[in-house]
Amino acid sequence: MYMNKKDVEKFISKKIDSLGNKLNEDIKGLFALLENNSDWAFFIQISAYIELLLSNGIKAHFEEESLETSFEKLPLIDSGFGKTHIAKSVGLITKEHEKFIQKVAEIRNILAHDFNALNFTLDDYVQSMDKNQKKSFIKQISYMGEEFIPLYEAKPKMVFVLNIVFMSAQIEQGLFASKKERDLNKLELECLRELVKDIDNHEK
Repeated sequence: MYMNKKDVEKFISKKIDSLGNKLNEDIKGLFALLENNSDWAFFIQISAYIELLLSNGIKAHFEEESLETSFEKLPLIDSGFGKTHIAKSVGLITKEHEKFIQKVAEIRNILAHDFNALNFTLDDYVQSMDKNQKKSFIKQISYMGEEFIPLYEAKPKMVFVLNIVFMSAQIEQGLFASKKERDLNKLELECLRELVKDIDNHEK
């Protein structure tokens, strides 16, 4: 099927610009969280940020407004129907992202249900682990590669922020791919209609 080259180029360019703008917004918002000296507030905020990313990603993927409220009410973590499970099932996030989110949710739950946790520090939390637990924890949140482990030792919260930035990029890439295919199909259908119309006019 012939498609107008300029229309396709314009379509793809618009999608890429939109992707870049969205990622820039996420990066600015996430790095602003590093300015908060409270580890308690930091984990509450990044947990809420992750939940928002997944909710928006799922809604955008399915493009079904009638289900938006239902998606928002889903728990973050649930093996059967949680936001994390659905996002992974439709290819918006990876298994490594899922494990990272589970760790953030685990910490968030500790902080949300214990008033004394207001004085929580990431350093104390990690130091309370034995050697194997600590190794597993650092590996789980440094899933992007071993080169991030030294960064964790120097600036642990930075690693959490970078994880979310890359996860956001993964979600946007997944949405870009699925929406590009749907929109190109629509564009192809429009081209077909125009071609049929031109043929009809020519025959007349």
